[in-house]
Amino acid sequence: MNNVSIKAKIILSLFILGLVSVILGATAYFGNLNVAHLGGEVEDNLLMTRFIREREIDHLDWSADLSRTVFEGDDFHGSLDHTACGLGRWYYEFIETETFRLLPSHLQQQFRDLEQPHIELHRSAETIIAAMNRGDVETAVNTYGTVTQLHLGEVRAIMTGINDSYGVLSGDLQQQSTTTQQTLLTLTLLLIAAAVVIALVVGVFLNRNAIRPIGRMTAMLKDISEGEGDLTTRLAIQSNDEVGLMARYFNQFVEKIQHTVQDIQVTTNTLRKSSANLGEVAEVMAANSEELNSKVETVSAAVEEITASIAGTAQASDEVKSSLGVVSAAIEEMNATLRNMASASEQSSVGVKDVAALVNDISAKIQSTSQSTDHVSSAVTSVVTAIKEINLSLNEVSRSCERSIQITANAEEKAHETNETIIQLNRLSNEVGKIVNVINDIADQTNMLALNAAIEAAGAGEAGKGFAVVANEVKELARQTSEATEEIRNQIETMQASTSHAVGSVKEIGDVITEITEITNSIAAAVTQQSATTGDISEAAINASQEVEAVNREMTQVAGNAEDVSRSVAEIAEGVNELARSAGEIAVASNEVASNVEQVSRKVEDVARSSEEIAQGSNEIAENVVDINSVSADTAGGASETSQAAREMAHITETLENLVNQFKI
Repeated sequence: MNNVSIKAKIILSLFILGLVSVILGATAYFGNLNVAHLGGEVEDNLLMTRFIREREIDHLDWSADLSRTVFEGDDFHGSLDHTACGLGRWYYEFIETETFRLLPSHLQQQFRDLEQPHIELHRSAETIIAAMNRGDVETAVNTYGTVTQLHLGEVRAIMTGINDSYGVLSGDLQQQSTTTQQTLLTLTLLLIAAAVVIALVVGVFLNRNAIRPIGRMTAMLKDISEGEGDLTTRLAIQSNDEVGLMARYFNQFVEKIQHTVQDIQVTTNTLRKSSANLGEVAEVMAANSEELNSKVETVSAAVEEITASIAGTAQASDEVKSSLGVVSAAIEEMNATLRNMASASEQSSVGVKDVAALVNDISAKIQSTSQSTDHVSSAVTSVVTAIKEINLSLNEVSRSCERSIQITANAEEKAHETNETIIQLNRLSNEVGKIVNVINDIADQTNMLALNAAIEAAGAGEAGKGFAVVANEVKELARQTSEATEEIRNQIETMQASTSHAVGSVKEIGDVITEITEITNSIAAAVTQQSATTGDISEAAINASQEVEAVNREMTQVAGNAEDVSRSVAEIAEGVNELARSAGEIAVASNEVASNVEQVSRKVEDVARSSEEIAQGSNEIAENVVDINSVSADTAGGASETSQAAREMAHITETLENLVNQFKI
């Protein structure tokens, strides 16, 4: 491994660690994925169990509804079709799904066993409903107590078995999930332990092959920089990797430094001798130049003061002259500006007065507008109140319309029932008429028989008197019967005429009720639409009221601002008048200043001419002093620089000796 580079060693170590990490991550990912899948299946099984229990409860409710139909005579609201009930619809869809085909075979068989009892259960309900429709309550009760309860128990037992099977299946899946989690945990711990071991091995390997050699190199560099600086020591080269190459290059670098330090030591000795000689020469030159320098400095200082004073005076004269020209021009411009300002002030004063009048007019209009908005706000509030009352009235009308529709519907139903009753009564009166005709025929025949009996009794003489009395009585009864039947016929004819008229009246009443219903519906629709419209109007009126209030507040604020503007305009007018007065006063003062400026300008010109003459003489003196000062300064500077260079050279020599002495060469 000594010939393998550190880069390759590190890459190999990182690859092994990365491979272990990938295996660990993949194991954890797929293990958790499997556990999540098992958990999802368990949850699906629990949902299926709950769903089956709900379908079982549905059939218990269905059975209770059927029981009320059998024992209490209530209407049956359940489904008789076994494919249309909640369980049937779900069952026949579920057995065609992939989920059903993936179930264990015994659970599939349990679902298939559920079909026939479920069919028989609904067939028993059909039998019960048919018997109840025939009025055969006994058959319905017997069927419900035997067949229906039997098949209901079978259906519940099978559904309970299915739930139990799902419970066992969920338990198996839960156990499998627990086992998978334990296996995943064990495998994860093993992989983590393997990764830790590999990391320790890699750490030991890198420590021995990279960190230790670098540590030895660091210790040697520390000894060179902080210790005795032994440049004769070399690193041992034990490998051909980057550390070995670095050790070889480091030895070469130390060797070069050793030779360089040796050369510096020789040069330092020579430099120490030269700096001593240079220091002696610099001391002599400095002593000669100091005396000349002191004299030259005295003369130079005096000349510089004179020159500076003359130059300052000339410059000040020029500046004063220039400034006076500027001041004169500025005064002229200021006078023109002041004249314009006075004129503008007069115009501004007139304009300000106009503005003040306009502001007052605007303020009055704003106050009038504010009062108008108050009236508008009050009117809008009244409108909102009226609309609310209209809405209340419309709601009452809507409720009355709904009540009217209900009453007319009831009246229409009663009219229909009355019409049916009258028709039935008319039909019965016809039947009674037929019976009356039969009775009348019987009375006629009885009368004929009574007449024949009277004739026979008369022929019988004394023996037929009793029979004659009976015959007379029968004849009298026949007569009374005939009269009664005639009266009944008359009453029936009158009743039939009345019923015919009543049928027509009831029909007219039905037509009127229908028309009233249509009108009421139209009124209800119109009221609903009107209510919606008034609601929109109310909302718009409320918004308008709010907007009017906002406008009123804004107008109040604007009125206040207008008053502020009016006051500001008045103040501006006063300021403009004051400005006009000040401009006049400034114009008078500026004329006086212009006169004084002309006098000062003439005196400044005299001073400038005198300064020029003095400056010419001082310039000649200054030139000679400058030459002397330059030579003296050069000499003093050279001596000083030479002395400083000698001292620096001696210091550098001492420093070099100290640095070289730190190393062992």
